[in-house]
Amino acid sequence: MAFTQCERAIYLFCAPLNQTRTTPLTVAEWHIVREMLEEHRAQPKQLLTSTLALPERIAQKITARQQLGLALYELESAIHKGYRIMFDYAMPRRILRVPRNARPPYLYYVGDLSLCAMPSVLAVFQTELLVQLEPHTIMTPYYDEHVASYLQRGGRVIITADEGLNFWTRQHQIRRFIQQGQLLITTLQPVSTTGQPTTDYFTLCQWLADAVLISDTPLDGELFERVVANCEHQWSTIYVTGTGEAIDALTQTAQATPFTTMDAVRKGHRTNEPARFAELVQLLTPTTLPAWQTALHDALAEASKHASKDELSAAIHAYFTQS
Repeated sequence: MAFTQCERAIYLFCAPLNQTRTTPLTVAEWHIVREMLEEHRAQPKQLLTSTLALPERIAQKITARQQLGLALYELESAIHKGYRIMFDYAMPRRILRVPRNARPPYLYYVGDLSLCAMPSVLAVFQTELLVQLEPHTIMTPYYDEHVASYLQRGGRVIITADEGLNFWTRQHQIRRFIQQGQLLITTLQPVSTTGQPTTDYFTLCQWLADAVLISDTPLDGELFERVVANCEHQWSTIYVTGTGEAIDALTQTAQATPFTTMDAVRKGHRTNEPARFAELVQLLTPTTLPAWQTALHDALAEASKHASKDELSAAIHAYFTQS
């Protein structure tokens, strides 16, 4: 696989290159570069010899990397191992759903890229839910026994990973699913990276998927926070299963559709009413109590550490009787 000068430039300036003391452009910085290139009707390859009129912090990063040859070695080494890389101008339509200012300049991948073209891709974060699903195409940041079982039943899976591809392909079972065309793994990380999670996958998967399925989850948790953001921005259709506070909040305000079957998802059956999002916000907004009531609650909470409920009731009754 031969790379163009533009592809080499994108990788050179955006890849982590941990072996060097240089810093890559962030996704947000690459967005600025992309806009500047368009403004000057220039191509990424021109950054190999120029910094155009870019902001100083970005120009410094580019200058520091213009003389590096290591990036191209890493890139070609990854291809030699059987991995592939896609650049932002040639990404599948599904990945182009990611807002431009958050879209990565490139992605490594291994597996069948045509899985991105499958219809009605469903994002699943709570992988235990997969036992309820007939074989279809799902998207998740995880690989565990539930995902493996789903693949064994004939399902197809797109994994948005935070580790390099070496971390994944050393597992025989994963290699087999890749060879069978059932599994696609994408990542921004160099092939040997096993570092800390850096990506907001709850948001990313909801951008990329056509629908998302969740069961109950803590109202103050990260997953529910991202689902609420989805309700506001309508990235993908939300389906819910099971019971609980989160599920009640979403269904009572018509922000999610109760899940029935994958066929219903494929046909686009939904009861969501985006216009009622304000009701969800109101429902989730804590009611502010008067100061005296807050003080009373605090006093009772403290008193309950030292007296039983009956003793407290008797004391309160005696107080009002004396009054």
